[in-house]
Parts: sequence; C-alpha cells; structure tokens
Amino acid sequence: MNILGISGQERDAAAALVRDGRIVAAIEEEKLGRIRHVGINYAGGLPYHAIEFCLEKGGIRFEDVDYVAYYLEPEKLFHRSVAFSSSRAILAPDPGSLETFPSYFVEALDGFRQRIRTRRLAESQMSSKGRFVEVNHHLAHGAAAFFASGFDRAAVIDAGYRGDMTATALMAGAGGRLTLQAESEFPNSIGMLYGAVTAALGFNFFGDWHKTMWMSPLGKSEYNDLFRDILSVGARGLPVVNLEYFDESFRGNPRLSEKFFVRAGFGPRGKDEPIGAKHRNLAASLQSRVEDVLCEMAVRHREKTGEDSICFGGGVALNSLVNSAIERRAGFKRLFVQPAAGNAGCCLGAALYVWHHVLGNDERP
Repeated sequence: MNILGISGQERDAAAALVRDGRIVAAIEEEKLGRIRHVGINYAGGLPYHAIEFCLEKGGIRFEDVDYVAYYLEPEKLFHRSVAFSSSRAILAPDPGSLETFPSYFVEALDGFRQRIRTRRLAESQMSSKGRFVEVNHHLAHGAAAFFASGFDRAAVIDAGYRGDMTATALMAGAGGRLTLQAESEFPNSIGMLYGAVTAALGFNFFGDWHKTMWMSPLGKSEYNDLFRDILSVGARGLPVVNLEYFDESFRGNPRLSEKFFVRAGFGPRGKDEPIGAKHRNLAASLQSRVEDVLCEMAVRHREKTGEDSICFGGGVALNSLVNSAIERRAGFKRLFVQPAAGNAGCCLGAALYVWHHVLGNDERP
C-alpha cells in the first residue's frame, strides 16, 4: 500500500512516501528546487520535485500511489477563515472596517481555490483506484510526532501559528491510535505572539523565530509582567492570548498594538537600527514566558493523560530552548520532538495517519 503525503500549501512544501506503514522517503521541496520556504502555490500546484524524489526512492510511478494524504481540510479552513474575518470586521470599533470585509473574503476564497487546484492536480495523476484524503491539520502534526517517535503511548502537543484556524492541540497516542482531546482557536496562538514580537524586533515574522530565540539568552527578563498579561494558560490547559496587545484588524501578519509598545517603552526596531539591551531583554522576556506556558501546558496534559512520555510538534516545537525546558521541568521521562516539526513534516504525519486511521492498521511497523 503506497501512501503519498503532501503538505505546505503556502510555504515549506514537502512530500513523503509511506509503504505498508514504513517511511520510504520524505523531503522538502526547497531542498531540490533551491527556493527557500517555497510553498505548493509557488511550485506549480504540487511539490513536484519532492514527489518525484519520493516516487523514485520507492521505485514507483504516480499512478501506483493508492492514497494521497493532504495535511488539512480546505473546506473547514475556508469556513473558519471567513467566520473569523467577518467577526473581526463586525466587532471592530472603526465603522469603516466593514468595508474591508470583501477583501478578507477574496483572500480566503483564493486560498480555497488554490487547495482545490492541488487536489485536482493530484487526482489527475492517480489511477482510477487512487484516493485523495484530507487529514485534520493537528492530527497530521500529531501523527508526524507520535508515529515517528517509537513510543507505544504518549501525550502529544501541537503548537504553531494558525494551522486550520486552530493554533494549538492536545492529543494522546496509544499503539496505532491518535486521539484529539482539545484545541484552541486562532488567535489564541503562541506562534502568533512569537512571530509578532520577532517582527517588532526587526526580523521576518515567519522565517526568523530562531533569531529571537537565540537573542534571548543575551537579555534579561525585564518585561516579564508584560508577557504574563499577554499570554496565559486557560482552564482547558490551552494558551490564551490577550488581544488588547494586537492590532485589531488582523490584516496580513498580526501586528502588536500601540498598547504593547507603550508598556514596553519603545517602538518597533528599524531595519538598520542597532540591536540594543532593550531588544535583547524583550526577546528574553518573550522566551521565558513561552517556556513557562508550554511547561505548564505539558504538566497539565501529563496529569490528565497519565502518560510518562510526550511528543511535541508544530512550528513552536522548533524552539530548542522550549524543548529543553519541557524536558527538564514538565515531569516526563521521555520527550520526542519531530525534527520536521513545522508544516513540512505534516506530509509524513498525514500519510501515517491514513495508514493507521483510514486503513485501520493498529500495529506499528
């Protein structure tokens, strides 16, 4: 049984081939096409280089693929995006905000159209017996972490930016089963906060989280009170973000509000502005709070599931300082972090999810 997983519609496109539950190959499109962070939308509608690599490693052609596993559910994402955008437009105090809603809708519709295009391109190359399967986004992340971990049982956390308009999920894995227990809706997102602060520090919202992380050990936690007010853990053990510190429009990448900069005592760093102590301290305070919140989430999840192993996925799991904090402070005996923790790894997770859940295979190869 050949299952081809694909992921990364907007960035970090990738493909994976799973045969009878075993990983044959997995690779990001950028490694072959040489365009950093390239998404499926910009690679011609499919991650063609990555797919070709995986099929060649497996010694098969596209028509030999039994299932194509896609890393999210486009229709669900479209409806959630429209609902979120319309609610922001209606609730915003600026009466002119309603006039901006049509552009929100067009953006969501275009994203939906691109994802349907990808499905049709894949189906056009499969045999008549092949199936295209859409996998819940968090379950794709969770499956990439749990089924690749080697653990028989584990608590699973997925923390990222926006996903399918749900940003964080708590799961539990046992044998060939992965169960979604709770999830937080965007914009209650650790990744959103990390990206917005990274942008305020003068770096790229998506591509430079590592710069903020590695700046943090050079600073002091001067702004701890500010970040405690912004980010907390709610009653369900999921992150809660105080939206007073964000621009209310949520157009493009989320931006920090004037209230944030007033409390911080300085504005966004200019591109050519030297990095000073205040910037290092802001990074240190953000990192400290994110570590505290994720450790608290992990402890609560351990107590709820009773598991002594944890798997961690999602873009936030690429933060090695967070991973170290969870390993030291959350009380688990074992920690596995999916190396391709971001959307690129979802191609692998989607394929493994289809093998175990859609096809009903409980045994782990």
